[in-house]
Amino acid sequence: MRTKEEVAKLGEIDPELAEWLKNNPVPKGNWDNIKEFRAMRDEMGKQSLAALGPAAPHVEESFQNITMRDGFESQIKIHKPTGKTGGPLIVLVFGGGFVVGDNQQLTPYSRGLARAFDAVVVNTAYRLAPENKFPTAAHDTEDTLLWIAKNAESLGADPSKGFILGGVSAG
Repeated sequence: MRTKEEVAKLGEIDPELAEWLKNNPVPKGNWDNIKEFRAMRDEMGKQSLAALGPAAPHVEESFQNITMRDGFESQIKIHKPTGKTGGPLIVLVFGGGFVVGDNQQLTPYSRGLARAFDAVVVNTAYRLAPENKFPTAAHDTEDTLLWIAKNAESLGADPSKGFILGGVSAG
């Protein structure tokens, strides 16, 4: 069992983390206003993608529009190994509490997975709340997964070699 002093010490910030936080402060903005929060998140996402740079020559990236059950056109982002087909299929759903995020959010991971496993990696999209009420995001995700399953071969994937569905937070 730990002493009171040992437990209290657990609440102290690590000096390395303290230094990092000093140099990387939490972005200022109105975190309670969804429009401001989205704008802030979108700007951080753009900066991250710009810092990441374009896909390496061994990963191709493209976009595909697909139609949801209510006629809405959604867009998926596809990452696949250059010049290779028939690899496993990985589908990633972005997070953001169903109110922020987009199909670009998981690009760094998708590029790495496409390269490491010669896999086709698809980043999905869904419409955000509160403008789009439940179950819109769930329906968009289901419709997208059904479309991907029906079109895996045309995407260059072979799910019999592996199929992974993953995501973060709401995804």
